[in-house]
Amino acid sequence: MTTKEKDCFVAADGDLCTNDRHCDVIREKYSYHFEEITDTHRMRSTLRAGPYAWPGGYPLFFTTTDGASICFKCARSEYRLISDSIRNNFNDGWQVSFCTVNYENNDLFCDHCGEKIESAYGEDDED
Repeated sequence: MTTKEKDCFVAADGDLCTNDRHCDVIREKYSYHFEEITDTHRMRSTLRAGPYAWPGGYPLFFTTTDGASICFKCARSEYRLISDSIRNNFNDGWQVSFCTVNYENNDLFCDHCGEKIESAYGEDDED
């Protein structure tokens, strides 16, 4: 028997649990921010957890093995390329290796779409 999505919930620690009195863990770290992306499970879990760290709400972005920065929007839209690169250890510019906070870099842009990646403490250019 498969568990239906409505019969589950994501706990505060990121585990996917049954929505009954037992609250059994179905999948650990289903929605969790992994700093080091070593496989596609970690990549999917980090995407599910969203573009902001908890606690604190700090903006996150991905870094590839060749040093490129990728925003969450592009990581979601290009997931097939990223997952293929991670699975096959391709060095093609899509192999994500880390997810990290952009604390103060106001000049950080996504290397795929060119959009600015939000910073947590950087100064606003709007004066």
